[in-house]
Amino acid sequence: MLTEQLLDRLSATWRAHGAPIEDALAPGGAVDSFTSEDGRLHVDLPDELRTWWAWHDGRIKQEGRDIRASYMGPLLRPYSSTSSREWWERMMVEAIDAAADGPEGTPLADPDHWWREAWVPLFNDGTGDLVADCELGPAGVTPIRRVEWGMDLQEAPRARTESLGQLVEWWIEAIELGIWTWDKDRGMWAKTRWEPEIRQRYDGLI
Repeated sequence: MLTEQLLDRLSATWRAHGAPIEDALAPGGAVDSFTSEDGRLHVDLPDELRTWWAWHDGRIKQEGRDIRASYMGPLLRPYSSTSSREWWERMMVEAIDAAADGPEGTPLADPDHWWREAWVPLFNDGTGDLVADCELGPAGVTPIRRVEWGMDLQEAPRARTESLGQLVEWWIEAIELGIWTWDKDRGMWAKTRWEPEIRQRYDGLI
């Protein structure tokens, strides 16, 4: 479960390892739900997502500042609540379009294969999105999926974590174990070579 205390641990871990990430993050705010512009789509945000965006809401846009300074890890670009809602709505439209071109009677013809109303994007890793599934888990907890169009059909429905809190715990471990290190000269995260045991331990999410 994501808590303010866990986020304080993350902040302390960044500081202890010389990563000035919070300097590049925008102040948080209250976000309770997403609704599309036309009002046809709606999702209530569980407690974990409300806690996340109340802590920080994306990055501070500063001219000349490298966007990578706000990354949660080497490739994890955080969405602000506004950009998340816009991407969520766009992907719902694109899911309908993609399903219309899918072979009839196959999963590809179902918009839910491509994107679901309960999937709220939190991070982009360059090739796909890490999304919070607001339908799964106990109340207030949001398992994390990795959604990449073209991925194996068996992988699409699989939740990768029990909660957003578990993902944050993995980030802390990655830093403390030296899997991620902050490159002060380049102002960005660096990572060790992907060993099979690392990929297996963190399920490809870090």
